[in-house]
Amino acid sequence: MFLQVTQLTILLSGGGIGGLTCAIALSEYPDIDVEVYEKNSSFEEIGAGISLWPRAWKILRRRGLEKDLLEQTHTQPEEETAIAIRLMANNAANLHTYDVKGKGAVFSSFHRADFQRVLLKHLPAACKVNFSKHLESYARTADSQIELRFRDGDSSACDILVGADGIRSSVRRCMLAQQALEAGRTYMDQVPCLYAESLLSGVEPQRTGIVLYRAVFPAWKLRTKWPGHAAFKHTIQYQGKVAHLIAYAISRGELINIGIVDFRPDPSTTQGATERLKILCKDWDPEIMAIVDCVEEIKPWIVHVVRPLRSFVHKSVVLLGDSAHAMIPFLGSGAGQAIEDADILATLLGHAIASGRTVSEALVIYDSIRRPFAQEVAQKSEHQGHLYSEIHQSESHERFQDHFIGVGQRMTANLEWTWATTIDGMREQALQMLEESTRA
Repeated sequence: MFLQVTQLTILLSGGGIGGLTCAIALSEYPDIDVEVYEKNSSFEEIGAGISLWPRAWKILRRRGLEKDLLEQTHTQPEEETAIAIRLMANNAANLHTYDVKGKGAVFSSFHRADFQRVLLKHLPAACKVNFSKHLESYARTADSQIELRFRDGDSSACDILVGADGIRSSVRRCMLAQQALEAGRTYMDQVPCLYAESLLSGVEPQRTGIVLYRAVFPAWKLRTKWPGHAAFKHTIQYQGKVAHLIAYAISRGELINIGIVDFRPDPSTTQGATERLKILCKDWDPEIMAIVDCVEEIKPWIVHVVRPLRSFVHKSVVLLGDSAHAMIPFLGSGAGQAIEDADILATLLGHAIASGRTVSEALVIYDSIRRPFAQEVAQKSEHQGHLYSEIHQSESHERFQDHFIGVGQRMTANLEWTWATTIDGMREQALQMLEESTRA
């Protein structure tokens, strides 16, 4: 457990959305020194589109990022009723649409590289970023610090290590290995130690059996084929019988980002991604095929998730974002949950150090609040995938429209929390719990 301290050194492993957001938030506190360690040699302009719901957007607004982010997107968050997603499907004869909407329901979309550049712009100069630092392991020193060892032979030390290093997190691997080792020592009479084995089962990501094909192409190509296409105004989700497509504009509307989910991939197939795409999209509606026909190169992504962890915290090591709860992307909430993690963690640590309270309590409270919520979002995301599969289970062509609307209403209900709630209550609860913990 930590003693009360007046200065704290925090090292973030991972310079993605969650890690950089957390670094920006922590840097607001003068008594916290922050460093970011990134395994890549630079912040390369890679990746496709990301999406944000109003719940996450309001955090970024509070942190002062809204103006610069608005310059990178064609969607403008509003408080009035907005169409977040246009859901589309077809039966034998007709293309059916259902608009997922509500007051303030805006689905903001960005190119990942554009979003990352805004975060870097707001990262204070005092926050040092170290590249080509792939964490190999860490250990606790005699003075209760954490010594980190990197693949290149270098080392560093900190008071708190934050694992924001993605779904294949090195921090998670080391943390769970240490927990399993301690569990084995505690339950030496149990051979094998089932608790230790259950901890280690969370090290490797779990394959979902879903493949997502991703592509980005210039918007002018779609404008040439279908000048007034709905994808220029709204996020489009099209549900075919064996695959699901999502498309939306990014980079100020200059690019179209698409993802096509293959629900029934054949691991033994020798087909390339382009050939598989033709099979998945066979007989789709012309309005949707106008999007598909613009794709020249598409890349497969085998979707994995992180098994539900027993804790996001072990002593002075803490996980956030995909390293803690990587989820199926059917709610478009992975980035948003990383931002929420970063906001709550930074708020608790900053308040603890500023008020002279023990930061160990702050980490425990972070875990007690964020872990159940993020894992519930992961369950909602999985449920959304099940709803997609129900769209083409209508009893008859004549009743398809009513059935489709019913599924759309259930999908809207599963999404409503993303625009109808904020993180404010969670932040207040976290701070209240921290105050009460020191009086107990």
